[in-house]
Amino acid sequence: MLQVYSFLLAMPFLRGLKLVLLIALLMNPGVVSLRVTGIDHIQGFLRIAVFQGEEFFPEGIENALFKITEPVTSGTMTVALPPMEYGEYAVALFHDRDGDAVVDRNILGIPTEEIGFSSGARAVTGPPDYEDAVFQLETETLLMFIELH
Repeated sequence: MLQVYSFLLAMPFLRGLKLVLLIALLMNPGVVSLRVTGIDHIQGFLRIAVFQGEEFFPEGIENALFKITEPVTSGTMTVALPPMEYGEYAVALFHDRDGDAVVDRNILGIPTEEIGFSSGARAVTGPPDYEDAVFQLETETLLMFIELH
Protein backbone atom coordinates (compact mmCIF):
# COMPACT_ATOMS: atom_id res chain seq x y z
CA MET A 1 0.00 0.00 0.00
CA LEU A 2 2.82 2.40 0.88
CA GLN A 3 4.52 1.68 -2.45
CA VAL A 4 1.33 2.60 -4.32
CA TYR A 5 1.08 5.88 -2.42
CA SER A 6 4.76 6.65 -3.04
CA PHE A 7 4.20 6.11 -6.75
CA LEU A 8 1.23 8.52 -6.68
CA LEU A 9 3.30 11.18 -4.90
CA ALA A 10 5.69 11.19 -7.86
CA MET A 11 2.86 12.02 -10.30
CA PRO A 12 2.41 15.82 -10.32
CA PHE A 13 -0.93 15.77 -12.16
CA LEU A 14 -2.46 13.87 -9.21
CA ARG A 15 -1.36 16.52 -6.71
CA GLY A 16 -4.95 17.40 -5.66
CA LEU A 17 -5.82 13.78 -4.99
CA LYS A 18 -2.83 13.04 -2.79
CA LEU A 19 -4.30 14.36 0.45
CA VAL A 20 -7.65 12.69 -0.22
CA LEU A 21 -5.93 9.36 -0.90
CA LEU A 22 -3.78 9.65 2.20
CA ILE A 23 -6.76 10.41 4.40
CA ALA A 24 -8.72 7.52 2.88
CA LEU A 25 -5.81 5.15 3.52
CA LEU A 26 -5.45 6.23 7.14
CA MET A 27 -9.00 6.69 8.38
CA ASN A 28 -10.50 3.23 7.83
CA PRO A 29 -13.53 4.50 5.92
CA GLY A 30 -16.90 2.89 5.50
CA VAL A 31 -19.58 3.72 2.96
CA VAL A 32 -23.25 4.00 3.86
CA SER A 33 -25.90 3.62 1.16
CA LEU A 34 -29.40 4.84 1.95
CA ARG A 35 -32.37 3.09 0.33
CA VAL A 36 -35.14 5.68 0.58
CA THR A 37 -38.75 4.58 0.09
CA GLY A 38 -42.10 6.36 0.39
CA ILE A 39 -41.39 9.04 -2.23
CA ASP A 40 -44.91 9.92 -3.41
CA HIS A 41 -44.11 12.52 -6.07
CA ILE A 42 -41.34 12.23 -8.65
CA GLN A 43 -40.29 15.87 -8.39
CA GLY A 44 -37.99 18.03 -6.29
CA PHE A 45 -35.03 16.83 -4.27
CA LEU A 46 -34.00 14.57 -1.42
CA ARG A 47 -32.19 16.71 1.14
CA ILE A 48 -29.97 14.56 3.37
CA ALA A 49 -28.04 15.66 6.46
CA VAL A 50 -25.57 13.43 8.33
CA PHE A 51 -24.84 14.22 11.97
CA GLN A 52 -22.08 13.02 14.28
CA GLY A 53 -23.28 13.79 17.79
CA GLU A 54 -26.60 14.88 19.20
CA GLU A 55 -25.98 18.60 19.69
CA PHE A 56 -27.57 19.80 16.43
CA PHE A 57 -29.66 16.76 15.40
CA PRO A 58 -31.96 16.96 13.48
CA GLU A 59 -32.80 20.60 12.85
CA GLY A 60 -29.35 22.22 12.93
CA ILE A 61 -28.68 21.27 9.33
CA GLU A 62 -26.12 24.06 8.91
CA ASN A 63 -24.01 22.21 11.52
CA ALA A 64 -24.37 18.74 9.96
CA LEU A 65 -21.21 16.77 9.24
CA PHE A 66 -22.23 16.99 5.59
CA LYS A 67 -25.30 17.58 3.45
CA ILE A 68 -26.30 15.96 0.17
CA THR A 69 -28.96 17.02 -2.33
CA GLU A 70 -30.17 14.49 -4.90
CA PRO A 71 -32.85 15.07 -7.57
CA VAL A 72 -35.81 12.75 -7.11
CA THR A 73 -35.96 10.30 -10.02
CA SER A 74 -38.19 7.49 -8.70
CA GLY A 75 -40.38 6.37 -5.80
CA THR A 76 -37.47 4.41 -4.31
CA MET A 77 -33.95 5.79 -4.48
CA THR A 78 -30.52 4.64 -3.34
CA VAL A 79 -28.02 7.32 -2.35
CA ALA A 80 -24.39 6.57 -1.43
CA LEU A 81 -22.94 8.83 1.25
CA PRO A 82 -19.29 9.89 1.06
CA PRO A 83 -16.81 7.62 2.88
CA MET A 84 -16.88 8.17 6.64
CA GLU A 85 -14.72 7.02 9.53
CA TYR A 86 -16.10 4.17 11.59
CA GLY A 87 -18.22 5.63 14.34
CA GLU A 88 -21.63 6.82 15.45
CA TYR A 89 -23.91 8.83 13.14
CA ALA A 90 -27.52 9.81 12.54
CA VAL A 91 -29.26 10.80 9.30
CA ALA A 92 -32.19 13.15 8.78
CA LEU A 93 -33.71 13.71 5.35
CA PHE A 94 -36.74 15.16 3.67
CA HIS A 95 -38.37 15.22 0.25
CA ASP A 96 -38.15 18.86 -0.83
CA ARG A 97 -40.94 18.75 -3.41
CA ASP A 98 -40.90 22.46 -4.20
CA GLY A 99 -37.10 22.83 -4.23
CA ASP A 100 -36.93 25.64 -1.66
CA ALA A 101 -34.48 23.77 0.65
CA VAL A 102 -36.87 24.20 3.62
CA VAL A 103 -39.18 21.63 5.24
CA ASP A 104 -42.65 23.03 4.55
CA ARG A 105 -45.02 22.98 7.54
CA ASN A 106 -48.71 23.55 8.16
CA ILE A 107 -50.15 26.10 10.56
CA LEU A 108 -49.52 23.73 13.51
CA GLY A 109 -45.85 23.31 12.57
CA ILE A 110 -46.30 19.74 11.31
CA PRO A 111 -44.19 18.97 8.22
CA THR A 112 -46.19 18.79 4.98
CA GLU A 113 -43.22 17.36 3.08
CA GLU A 114 -42.18 13.77 3.83
CA ILE A 115 -39.36 13.30 6.35
CA GLY A 116 -37.31 10.31 7.44
CA PHE A 117 -34.56 9.35 9.86
CA SER A 118 -31.95 6.63 10.26
CA SER A 119 -32.60 3.54 12.38
CA GLY A 120 -36.35 3.74 11.82
CA ALA A 121 -36.75 6.75 14.12
CA ARG A 122 -40.01 8.62 13.64
CA ALA A 123 -41.26 12.09 14.41
CA VAL A 124 -44.32 11.68 16.62
CA THR A 125 -44.94 14.83 18.68
CA GLY A 126 -41.73 16.44 17.47
CA PRO A 127 -38.42 15.39 15.96
CA PRO A 128 -36.94 12.13 17.23
CA ASP A 129 -34.09 12.07 19.71
CA TYR A 130 -30.57 11.39 18.48
CA GLU A 131 -30.54 8.15 20.50
CA ASP A 132 -33.49 6.88 18.43
CA ALA A 133 -31.83 7.64 15.09
CA VAL A 134 -28.20 6.81 15.86
CA PHE A 135 -26.40 3.95 14.10
CA GLN A 136 -22.89 2.52 14.25
CA LEU A 137 -20.75 2.39 11.13
CA GLU A 138 -18.32 -0.44 11.80
CA THR A 139 -18.06 -2.21 8.43
CA GLU A 140 -16.78 -1.18 5.00
CA THR A 141 -20.33 -1.02 3.61
CA LEU A 142 -23.72 -0.52 5.22
CA LEU A 143 -27.12 -0.47 3.50
CA MET A 144 -29.73 1.42 5.51
CA PHE A 145 -33.43 1.59 4.71
CA ILE A 146 -35.26 4.86 5.41
CA GLU A 147 -38.98 5.25 4.80
CA LEU A 148 -40.35 8.75 4.33
CA HIS A 149 -43.53 9.62 6.23
